[in-house]
Amino acid sequence: MIDARKKPLRPAEFFAEADIDYKLSSSVVDINRTAKKVVLQSGEVLDYDKLCLATGTKVRKSKMPGSELRGVHEDQEAIKAGAANASAIAVVGSSWIATEVASALVTKYKGQKEVYLIQTTEFPLERALGKEVGALVAQDHTKAGVKILAQENVIGINGNAEGGVRSIKLESGKEVDVDVVVFGKGVTPATEFLSNSGLDFERDGGVTCNPFLQTSDANIFAAGDIVSYPYWVDGKRTRTEHWNVALDQGTFAAFNMLGKLVPYGSVPFFWTRNYNKSIQYCGNGAGATSIHI
Repeated sequence: MIDARKKPLRPAEFFAEADIDYKLSSSVVDINRTAKKVVLQSGEVLDYDKLCLATGTKVRKSKMPGSELRGVHEDQEAIKAGAANASAIAVVGSSWIATEVASALVTKYKGQKEVYLIQTTEFPLERALGKEVGALVAQDHTKAGVKILAQENVIGINGNAEGGVRSIKLESGKEVDVDVVVFGKGVTPATEFLSNSGLDFERDGGVTCNPFLQTSDANIFAAGDIVSYPYWVDGKRTRTEHWNVALDQGTFAAFNMLGKLVPYGSVPFFWTRNYNKSIQYCGNGAGATSIHI
């Protein structure tokens, strides 16, 4: 198992040569827009002329009964450790993350463990790609050995005498015996620390930005998963949760903090991979009215 903390994207020498002062294990608790100051949890106060917010997202955690049991996981390393000793695993969700987890588990263990994909929709990825494409994705999962429980809603997790998972309870009345549960319930913008900032937000917690990734404060910009921006094709607000978009937006935000005023006009692109098959997604399919296969 790889410890990601021991695999930095950039060595310390890079930051020193670029004259970048970075602070690890530091949390921002407040932003004083009038004084242009950032307050850290340690009490340290930092001054800024321009500020970029790029805090990403956090996992949407389950609050249903039994979520506190040992064997309920949302973290990658915990999933790996739990799955190694499990006999049956339930993956709850039908999104990109849930389908990738199910694919990874059956590919790794090759029939040694039962893997269930439990979803409220008829097909995996149905909300993002529609029923037609979702049906093709479901075929791949079923062929690989995933047991799909479609149009089912998990309402509780039953525990055993040792405090671990014994089974999951479905709204239909069914009970499925598993010893590990993985929730793929998506993420939410990590913007709680901005609750008193006075910045404008969207209903989903995203920070409202203009085409220059500038917030409602002219000196504060944002990049990545937290950004709600007008998509240049139709002007509708969107928020894209993919690392390559975040990387791209970071570049645009940096240019614009330097006064370049370059509107963010890239086309969102990402991909997912299951069973050595890639699905590549380009653009913004929200509100699509037709599908061609």
